[in-house]
Amino acid sequence: LNARCVEMTECGANNGGCDTMTRCSMASGGRECSACPPGFAGTGKEGCKPLLVGLTVDGAAMLEPTFMPVTLTYRVRVPLLTQRIQLLPTLPANARAMLNGNKLAPGTPWTSPVLKLGETTFSLQLTAEHGTVSEYLITVERTGGQEAYIQAENGDASDQFGFWVSL
Repeated sequence: LNARCVEMTECGANNGGCDTMTRCSMASGGRECSACPPGFAGTGKEGCKPLLVGLTVDGAAMLEPTFMPVTLTYRVRVPLLTQRIQLLPTLPANARAMLNGNKLAPGTPWTSPVLKLGETTFSLQLTAEHGTVSEYLITVERTGGQEAYIQAENGDASDQFGFWVSL
């Protein structure tokens, strides 16, 4: 037998080498793969990577930049008194998510561990049913800025610490 490599010239076997989420067709004497479906990026020839449909952060925290499925890096700034945040990723059909290696249940918010002062980065990985992976990085910055303080009820009292305070 003479074994040799042959380029795929038909779509019958293994979807012609196209991603299983796409269609294979024969045109101009060669194989063509259709585009990836909504919620996925890439080409049928290279593989369709899942994209987030949405990403929300609880409370007053703001996602920066504004969410777009193709943006893979985000920042969230929270004040010192915020110890945890909740993230709710919305996934495309037939994709699963892991956040820092922990499986996420679809439609369920994820609560962070206690945030350290400074920056903490979380890795959100989406995996399509056929194995292609997309990774989003979310950096949470917990700042030490003082936004408010307790003032004595007695208006005549000094605002200096170590003096009169009435509660």
